Amino acid sequence: KSIAQRAILAAALAEGTTVLRNFEPCNDILGAVEVIQSLGTEVVLEGTTLTVNGKGTGSLKEVSSIFVGESGLLTRLLIPMAAYLSGRGKEIEICGKGSILKRNLEESAKAIAAAGGQCSTSGGFLPFRISGGIQHKCIEFSGKESSQIVSGFLMTLPLVENDSTLKITQPSS
Repeated sequence: KSIAQRAILAAALAEGTTVLRNFEPCNDILGAVEVIQSLGTEVVLEGTTLTVNGKGTGSLKEVSSIFVGESGLLTRLLIPMAAYLSGRGKEIEICGKGSILKRNLEESAKAIAAAGGQCSTSGGFLPFRISGGIQHKCIEFSGKESSQIVSGFLMTLPLVENDSTLKITQPSS
């Protein structure tokens, strides 16, 4: 399911049609589908085949809030994306429900600060309010909380105009 969630997000960011086959829909995967639909991506789900009509990142300029449900993976993958989107002079809120609201994501907030953005949070818990974009060319942070925030940066940094270096201390996996 973690590969499927990453593939769904990548398909939404790409321009054109992506067909994903042979995955088992579960709550987390359906949550990823709901997220990309809320961001304006067209999706058709037929059995274990998902067709995603991505419009590229240009279609995300109107996004001001991202609802991640209860998924920790989606949250960590989308935090860097929210930072990127906030570089267009606005604040992006990431919110969720249920168990994700009890997870401390302070290390993810620190990663945004390391990238040059601001992350307003209450003690490391959602909701996050992210602004300021990704400003630094060299981004260094701890990976001890999760490798998922690293994956989020790896998916987001190719979208940033300038070249960048990602340095992870204390990698967890």
